[in-house]
Amino acid sequence: TFAGMQIRPDTLMLALFAAGLWVTVEAIDKNKTRDWFLSGLLFGLSMLTAIKILPATAPVFLGLVIILVTRKYFRLLIALCLGVALPWILFVGYFTYLGLSIPMAKQLTIYIKYLTDAIQYPIRFGFFYQPDNIYIYGVPGKPLTWLYVWIVPFLAVIGAMIRKKGVYKSLRLALTVSMACTLLGLMIPTTAFIQYYVPLYWFFAVFSAVALVGLWNLLGQAFRNMACMLGFVVYIF
Repeated sequence: TFAGMQIRPDTLMLALFAAGLWVTVEAIDKNKTRDWFLSGLLFGLSMLTAIKILPATAPVFLGLVIILVTRKYFRLLIALCLGVALPWILFVGYFTYLGLSIPMAKQLTIYIKYLTDAIQYPIRFGFFYQPDNIYIYGVPGKPLTWLYVWIVPFLAVIGAMIRKKGVYKSLRLALTVSMACTLLGLMIPTTAFIQYYVPLYWFFAVFSAVALVGLWNLLGQAFRNMACMLGFVVYIF
């Protein structure tokens, strides 16, 4: 598989981001300084692992700042900001100590554009959505794996439209904006490699689950049993 050809930081980056969200929910519920600091620390480590997660983390961080400011929890806000900044302070401090701060900054910013512009055959966003790709979907034509890639975004849009009350309404809005920013971020580069889709489809999976749970709650018991049987048959065949 493509994932087995190389070791990339995308899975670790996304794991840290997901862990940060989980700790954020705990922090909102308990309002403990330790939880807010840990939440920021995980988000900071996620961005340090791969900066491509920035379109996802920035709206979430901004949403958390708005929540804490409106509730006047400035001590918790400071803990969150310190957690985000700490990994970067240590990172920049380490390379400054080695006298490599300028090369490090160039490689994180300027050289990335040079490398992507030098690709002879760029892969634009949407390339992997095309059918008849046996390397991605296993078989030619439009198999179930190809249908899954197309259906999940539509379910994610439905899930993002389901309203949530209380303080989690702001967090849900921030995650929706994060999903939109991640999608737009894929359209900007001249090349969108397949691993760039990992954060986007994580958002799609989460919001698709929200949509399916909402649909499940609307169905009666008889329809639920039929849906379970149909899913079992599709899985078998």
